[in-house]
Amino acid sequence: MSTFWLLPSPPQFFALITSYVVILIVGPLLMKKRQPFDLRSVLVVYNCSQVFLNGGLMLLGIPVAHRVTIFCNPDHDSNSHENAIIAKLYLNYVYLKMYDLLDTVFFILRKKHAQISFLHVYHHIMILVVGWMGTKYYPPATYPGGPCLLFGLVNCFVHMFMYYYYLRSVTRGPNLNSMTWKKYVTALQLVQHYVMLLLTCVALMTEECPYPKYIVFAAMLGFFTMVYLFSQFYWKTYIRRKDKLANGKAVH
Repeated sequence: MSTFWLLPSPPQFFALITSYVVILIVGPLLMKKRQPFDLRSVLVVYNCSQVFLNGGLMLLGIPVAHRVTIFCNPDHDSNSHENAIIAKLYLNYVYLKMYDLLDTVFFILRKKHAQISFLHVYHHIMILVVGWMGTKYYPPATYPGGPCLLFGLVNCFVHMFMYYYYLRSVTRGPNLNSMTWKKYVTALQLVQHYVMLLLTCVALMTEECPYPKYIVFAAMLGFFTMVYLFSQFYWKTYIRRKDKLANGKAVH
């Protein structure tokens, strides 16, 4: 695809991930003796843009939604126009995942270091790496449609909902029932990764799946880890916390 020259090369992508890790380490140190920044206006603009960008990618995917399959079978559809649309979806999805990294930067600037958990960092890096590798080495010209397209569209839907919640939390503050919204957002993310874990398991057992088995296996391990981490977070945050409150214990 002619648009794929816009995709970062391996050295550029490695530099991006390295820079992100450096910011994770150096950022909190630089903010240690500084007051947290008030980024309310910035966050309103950022979260609004995320809602529209994720929603926009979903709308762009509607014309090619029929190419989505839950089974990893070869897609022999040679519709060059649709393949071009899918290529643009993949490319813009990668750029959107790069844009997501600003979440961490804003946490650092606001000194919300507790939010920068292993789950937060792993989720951002893992999804970005999977998206970049899939687009760089297995483009739609060779591997169009299928479960990868499904994951991208579902992921955009989940993130549209998630950033809408973030937007409401910034604009409404304490008036928003934060815990209820967070529970639904986490549940959506968990279901998303359960679905992708199931699809990678199916792909691994499908002989005619066009993706190399080691790539499918690596993706399966990645999604298994995401399911484990999100399940652990959900249990600690919503189930165990509820039990402690019911028993009259303080929750820290």
